[in-house]
Amino acid sequence: MGQRALAAAADVSSVDAASIARMRSSFPADLVSAALTLSHFRLRARERFSRPHGMYFDSSDLLEQATSEPLARHKAARFAGLQTVADLCCGAGGDTLGIAGQASRVIAVDLSLGGLLCLRANAQNQGLADRVLAVAADIGHWVPPADAYHIDPPRRDAGRRFNANESAKWVDMVRDLTERYRDVAGKLGPAIAPDTLAWADEVEFISENGTLKQAVSWAGRLARSRRTATVIRSALGRTQALETITSDQPARVPKAAGQLHPGAMLYEPDPAVVRAGLLGNLAERIGAGLVDPHLPLLVSAEAAEPTLLARRYQVLERADWSIKRVRRLVRQRSWQVAEVKTRAFACRPEQILAGLKGLKVPPDAPPVVLWAVRLGQKPMAVLARRLA
Repeated sequence: MGQRALAAAADVSSVDAASIARMRSSFPADLVSAALTLSHFRLRARERFSRPHGMYFDSSDLLEQATSEPLARHKAARFAGLQTVADLCCGAGGDTLGIAGQASRVIAVDLSLGGLLCLRANAQNQGLADRVLAVAADIGHWVPPADAYHIDPPRRDAGRRFNANESAKWVDMVRDLTERYRDVAGKLGPAIAPDTLAWADEVEFISENGTLKQAVSWAGRLARSRRTATVIRSALGRTQALETITSDQPARVPKAAGQLHPGAMLYEPDPAVVRAGLLGNLAERIGAGLVDPHLPLLVSAEAAEPTLLARRYQVLERADWSIKRVRRLVRQRSWQVAEVKTRAFACRPEQILAGLKGLKVPPDAPPVVLWAVRLGQKPMAVLARRLA
């Protein structure tokens, strides 16, 4: 009956009183509620997993904390060929499933029986059930023997993100685990200060589709370099492109560059690059320099090859900041401001967009990006065309 209720819930396009009443005519009320909730979670999981229709999540937190399939696959490559890997605080198994695709056996440990039941169902859905052993245990008292370890400490409870003091406790747990077992990967929050992970052999910041997702501490045989930034482009749980930049040297500041004149190339580095302290390495790779010492923006006279590590823009106009001046430029050039970006600027993008309302532009007006930035002490407007 449960599977039939799930099938019926999957056919419900919008949850309203009529839809619920129809389902309750065929199924018990508690089963209808559970089926509709799980169906909603599966819809939300479509961007993260390639086969979400057969997956299980018993709470919104369990889904939100699950590593996406493309990101888990990237991390799991470092566990290739190992016999046994322990995945601690495994949750619904986003990382467990990735590691199970590379290692012979994964011991998945968690305190939540509900989470472990979801994990077992998800492993079955991926055809990996024979490689995953789910164990209910408190890792503060028991950690299974393994060739390497992955740990994903919780970062939220009942939808509430942990504060700095609560997060520090879990960072200490990852550090202690690393000191005891050496070959350890720790999945941590992306906002963590790199300096707090000085004990790790490598720190990797990973972004997916422009959003910084994780900081990962790598130690022992799992480490590859000191600092790493990885950028992933994905859709529907599948990796479309991936690019990584690494360094074993201390972070260095890029050289200063020329002004943002029309025709210059403006680069917006991915947040993973900035957080990993690899801005100087990226600048050297693409032949660019800093727009301003206080801004993580790069500029060059000529366009470099496309890279996932930075978005590229061609500067069209630059002017001292004035919303009236921007309106006049846009109207004169017959442009349409499609996006506003700010750096070290007093106004928020939505406030600037409100100031541009009412502009009459042709329906086929080319889209431009308005950058509102502070260069030195001067607020500036930069209008640019985004390149592929």
